[in-house]
Order: sequence, then structure tokens, then C-alpha cells
Amino acid sequence: MFNKTKNINYRIILILGLLIIFAGTISSSSAANTIYVNNATGNDDYDGTSATVTGPTVGPKATIQNGTDTVEADGTVNVADGIYKEAVVINKNLTLLGQSQTGTIIDGYNTVRSLTINSGTLTIINFTIQNGISINGGGISNMGNLTINDTTITDNTATGTGDVYGGGIYNEGTLTVTNSIISNNTATGTNNAYGGGIYNSGILIINNNVITNNSATTTDGYADGGGISNEFGTLTINNSIITNNIASTSGSGGDVYGGGISHSFIGYLTINNSIISNNTATGSGGDVYGGGISNWGAFITINNSTITENTATGSGGDVYGGGISNNGDLTIIDTTLKDNTATSTGDVYGGGIYNMGDLTITKSTITNNTATGTNNAYGGGIYNQNYGTLTANFNRIVNNSPNAIYIDPQSVNADMEYNWWGYNNPQFETLIQGTSPTRWLYMTMTADPAILNNGETSQIIVSFNNYTSDGTNYTPLPEPLAGHIPDGTPVNFQTDLGTIGSKSINKTTVNGIATATLIASELAGTAHINATTDSQPIYVNLLINPKSSVYLNITPDKINPIVGDTVTYRFKVGNNGPDPAENVVLTYKIPDGLVFVSANDNIGNKWIYDPNTRTITWNLGTVPVGDPDLWVSFLYTAAGEYKIDPLLSTTTYDPDLNANTQSITVHAETATTSGVNAATTNTVE
Repeated sequence: MFNKTKNINYRIILILGLLIIFAGTISSSSAANTIYVNNATGNDDYDGTSATVTGPTVGPKATIQNGTDTVEADGTVNVADGIYKEAVVINKNLTLLGQSQTGTIIDGYNTVRSLTINSGTLTIINFTIQNGISINGGGISNMGNLTINDTTITDNTATGTGDVYGGGIYNEGTLTVTNSIISNNTATGTNNAYGGGIYNSGILIINNNVITNNSATTTDGYADGGGISNEFGTLTINNSIITNNIASTSGSGGDVYGGGISHSFIGYLTINNSIISNNTATGSGGDVYGGGISNWGAFITINNSTITENTATGSGGDVYGGGISNNGDLTIIDTTLKDNTATSTGDVYGGGIYNMGDLTITKSTITNNTATGTNNAYGGGIYNQNYGTLTANFNRIVNNSPNAIYIDPQSVNADMEYNWWGYNNPQFETLIQGTSPTRWLYMTMTADPAILNNGETSQIIVSFNNYTSDGTNYTPLPEPLAGHIPDGTPVNFQTDLGTIGSKSINKTTVNGIATATLIASELAGTAHINATTDSQPIYVNLLINPKSSVYLNITPDKINPIVGDTVTYRFKVGNNGPDPAENVVLTYKIPDGLVFVSANDNIGNKWIYDPNTRTITWNLGTVPVGDPDLWVSFLYTAAGEYKIDPLLSTTTYDPDLNANTQSITVHAETATTSGVNAATTNTVE
């Protein structure tokens, strides 16, 4: 019996032990899905399952590498603020979550690359990646699937004796960067340098980022993409700013491509709602292509973006495209290209755009771009090279130098219909070198209504939804519109009478139309309204008829008359304007029971009384803004109810005439039948 009980106890102990071991295994496995790293308090001998030290082996890891090696696949490594001088290598799926973007730093200490993703899917959030160095991807190299959120990638370098790629990031895999900053990274070497900020030959999506102050520089080879170099890859840029990047060569260096972005070799680039500004492509040896963007043999679509203040400059070769150089397939929609510059000691082609490929641009603004050269300069706005196909419709092309567009005589095709050139009757011999358009947009202005009364409003409508072939006669564009001048085209309205918010107001077009509302708030007369867009003023006159607001107040000198009383009534006629009331007449037919006694006024006694009709007529003539008076006396000869209700008339527009005319109802009593005198009721009718 004892032995049986002992065996049972042993079995129970064994089962309990196994359960404890199993529970510990489950707990350890679960904990390994989340690892904590803190280089201030951690130790790589700790298990990483706690953000704080809670036991001899329980606490955070000290290094990110150990944390990523320890965490399970698809797990999360939480990294506390600190500077982690490491070369982190990732080979599995996980998430790196920093405590803060500015405080959690992976630092390559100018010796190693900071982060390498050889395979797997990595999401990195709230980090700074800095001071990394390598031939390919000084800060980050990605061969897997990488998502970067809320991270700063700065002061990294790609350098070496051969070609170098991606000062900040090198990507051959799939990379999405969101809400991040890529700044002050450099790709530099004696041979070719690609992508100061990012080099991409995979799939790259840029969302809500700032890519700034990056550079691709070389002394002997090509400099390709100060901000981004995209070769063979697919690149999408949304809601981002790419600014102050530079691609440059020195000495006897080779060609330069894309101060902001270089895109080449069958790749696809889409830019949406972004700004490409203040980027520079500069060289002293070879040719220079695209201060803002260079496209070589690939496909680009640009939507609703701004390409501005980019520069392509050279001293050793020719320069092509201050804003964009295109030798591929380029489509531009709803985009502004302004204030770009191409300059060189050699020949210069295209201050805004150089095109040797297929260029389609619509509903875009091309303005204030400049091409200048010591030798020859062609096409301030667009230069279309031989074999280039240009389709430009419904654009605003103004103030480019030395001219708007240069069409090479060998160009395959140039369709430039339905654009706005800054004038209703542009001088194409100075604007365009080459084939001129046969139809262009025409600016008109109308007022609705064209005649109104003072105090009313009129819609002033400027429309560019017309075309002309001679600068004088125009035809409305057919509905529905195939296109229109770019939204946001500025129109300045001015008036010398009334207000449009003030005497002058700036508006912009929507769907080819800009509107302002004139308020006739001053005196009557003719309002001379003009509207100006670019170098084209147009005019419309609007007739404002006078408006008055005549009123009548009645005041008796006795409010409770009895039979036998003579009561004098003061008729005060006034005018609230804004204009004088013309030919104002007050009439009042005296009812039976009242007898006219006398009258006088303060404007020269312009009243008359007709005893036959028992009517008093007061011809006031012109009533300015003021209050003339008429005093009329009546004798009450009979008891009863009497209404003192004169009528006013005027030849001036008065929408409220007689609505503001006071009338009085009087109840006259006989002295012998009422102990209380008559009651008077004042009403406004």
C-alpha cells in the first residue's frame, strides 16, 4: 500500500514538473516575439523580454543586432533612445520600433554601413540612421522588403574607387519610405556616382518625405541623381519635397544627370503632388542634363506638382534642361514649371524643358524659365530637339527667355494648339522658333448683369474658354471642355466705382474661369472694370443706376384732437440714399371731416392745394440724403376715424418706396360726448 502511494506521488510530481516546463516554454516563446533593447541599461546576456532589468537574466538587450537575432520571425524589437554604433544586418521578417525619431540612432561611426537587409520583410519606425559608409548604400542597403516610417536618414556616404550607389539608401528590393527625412547624404568617388540620397533599381515608393541637401559628386565619371537615382526600377513619389540636392562633376569629369532626380533605362517614375525645387546639376567636363529631373530612355508621369528654381549649369560642355531633360517618354499634367535656369559657356537647350523624346504636357504653367549661354541659347520654356515629339495643349506659357519654345526643324511633330501665351494676339515670331500654332486661347470678360441699381451686385466673369486664330475674333470652346487653361491662373480685377472686395482684387481660375463680385456700394454712374492676366488687359463697363430710399415720418402737434381743434402735422420726407431721389412728390387727399387750413415747407413752398379734389401735392424735386419738412394744418369739423397717409413717388429706383412711409390713424371725438380726448394710433405701412 505504501509503495503504491509512493508511485502515485512520483507520477504526480513528474506530471507537475512537465507542466511547469511546458508553461515556461510557452512563456519564453511568447516573450521572444517582443524584444527590448537599451544600450544604457541592457546586456546582450539578458533575455530581452523586459524593458527594465528585473532579474539576473531578465532585462533589455544592449545591441540592436543581438535583439534582431533573438526575436522570433515577425516579431518586434523595441529600441530605447540612445546612439547605437552598429552595423545591423537583418535576414528575417521583423519590426524595429524606436523610442523617438531624433533620439533612437543607429550610427555607422563613419566606418560601416548602419543597416543591411539581406532578405525578409523589415519595418523600421522612429529612427535616425546616420554616419554610415559603404560603396553601395552608406546608410541602408535593402535586398528584401523594407518599410521606413518617421525616420531620418542623414550624413551617410557611399564612396569607393569604383562606381558608388546610394549615399543614404541602396535599394534592389521593395522599399516604401513615409513621413521621413533623407538629408545630407553623399555618393562620391573618382568614377561614377549614383544617387546621393537614394539609389533604386527595385520598387521604391516615397510618401510625404523631404529629400534635401544630398549630393552625387565625382571627378572623372558620371554624376547621376543628386537626390535620387532610379535605374531600371519603378519609382513613385507622392506628396514629397525634393530640394537643394546637387549632382556635380569637377575637373575633367563626365556628364551630369539630374540634380534632383535621375531616371533611366526602361524604369517607371510617377510624381504626384510634389515639389522639385532648388536642385542643381553642374559639371566642368561633359554635358549636363536636367537641373531638376533627367529622364534617359525611361517613362515619367508628373501630376499636380511644381518644378521650380532648378539649375543646370556647365563650363565644359552643353547644357540641356534647367527644369527637366527628357530623352524618354514624359507626360506632365496640371504642373507648374517656373523659374528654372539652364546656363553654360557652351550651347544651352531649354530653360524649362529639353525634349528629345516624347513629351505630352497639358493644363500646366511654364513661366519665367531662362536659357542663357556664351555661345547659343535656345528655348527658354521648351526646346524640342530633332526626333522629339511635342504635344502641348491647354497650357499657360509666358515670360520665358530667350523665347517660349524652340522647335528644331527636324522635329517629328509639334502640336501646340489651345495654349495661353500671355496675350490675346501674341507675336509668335518672337515667342516661337519654328512652327507656330493655328489656334490659341482667348481671354474675355462679361458682367452679369451689365446694368444694375445701386446697392445690387454683378458677377464679373473672366473666361479663357475661347479660342482664336487671328487675335480678334473668337469662338467658345465646345462643351464638354476637352481642356482648359491651368487652374490657378492669376487674374487681377480693378474697378473705379463700387467695390470688388476693395478697388482691386486678385482671383484665380477654376475650369478656365475666374469671377469677382462687384458691389454697387457708392454713387451711381459707370463702373469701368478691367482685368489683367500676364500682359493682357481687358475691359468692361457696367452701368449703375441711382437708388434712393425715401421715407416719411409724420408728427402731429396734438395727439388727442377733438372736434373744433386745428392740428398741424409735420411731414418729414427723408432719403437714406445712397443716391439723391429725383422728382419726389408727396400727395395726400384730405378726407371729409377735415378742412385744409394752411401749409408751409422749408424748401421754398413747393406745395399746392387743390380744393376741388381736396388734395395737397408737395413737389420736392430732388431729395438728397437729408430731411426736408412740410407742415400742414387741418381743422377737425367732425368726429370720426381719420387716416393721415400721404403717398410718395420718385423717378429714381427705390425698391422700398412707401414701405418706409409712416401713416397715422386718428380717432377724433366731440368734446361733449367723451371725457377722454381722441386717441391717435401711429403705424408704419
